[in-house]
Amino acid sequence: ARPEDQALMMALDERTLKIREKHFGPDSLQVAENLNNIASAKFQTNQKDVWPKAETMYRRSLSIRKAQLGDAHANTGNTMSNLASLLRSKGELAEAESLYLESIEITERALGNNHPRLSAPLHGLGKLYQQQNRWDLADQVQQRSLHINKTSLPPNHPYIANDLIALVKINLAWKKLNQARTFLKELMAVELDDQEISEQISKWQEQLDIQPQ
Repeated sequence: ARPEDQALMMALDERTLKIREKHFGPDSLQVAENLNNIASAKFQTNQKDVWPKAETMYRRSLSIRKAQLGDAHANTGNTMSNLASLLRSKGELAEAESLYLESIEITERALGNNHPRLSAPLHGLGKLYQQQNRWDLADQVQQRSLHINKTSLPPNHPYIANDLIALVKINLAWKKLNQARTFLKELMAVELDDQEISEQISKWQEQLDIQPQ
C-alpha cells in the first residue's frame, strides 16, 4: 500500500479504537484486537519513529489478552510473536527470544504442533538466531517453519519462499554449501514475482555454481 493509504487506514483504525474503548470498555477483547492490528500496521511501515507507539500498543493488547483469555490461547501467542518481532528489530534480543519461545509453546498447546499460525514465531525466531550467528538453531526452526508452510500453503506462497531464502542465507553463513544448494534449487522452483529476490537468486546461483533452470 502507498504511504498515504497506510496513513488513512491507521487513522480509521485509531477512530475505531476510540469507539470500541467507549462501547466495549478499555480492557475488552475487541480493544485488544484493534491495538494488535494498529501496532502491526505501524510496525510494518518501517518508520522507526512510530515503533515506540506500536510497542506500547502491543504490550497493552498482550496484557488484555492474557487477562481475558489466559496464557493458553492462540491470540495471546499471536500478540507475543508480534511484539517479539518488533523487539528483535530494535535489537532487544533476549526479551524477543523469550517471547517467541513462549508464543510457540502457547500456539502448540492451543492448536497443535503443525498449525500454520506457528510459522510466524518460528520464522521470527530463526531470524533472531541468525542475528546471533547460532546457525544450528536457526536452521532447525526455519526448517520446521518451512515444513509447516509446505503442508498448509500452496507451493508458490511467499511464506515458503521466505523460509527458503532464510535457509539459503543460514547455510551459506554456516559454510554448509551442499545444504545451501539444496534449498536454493528448491527456491528456484518457486514462481516468484519479485525482481529483488530474482536478482539475489542469480547471485547465489553464481556463488554456488548452479546453472539457471
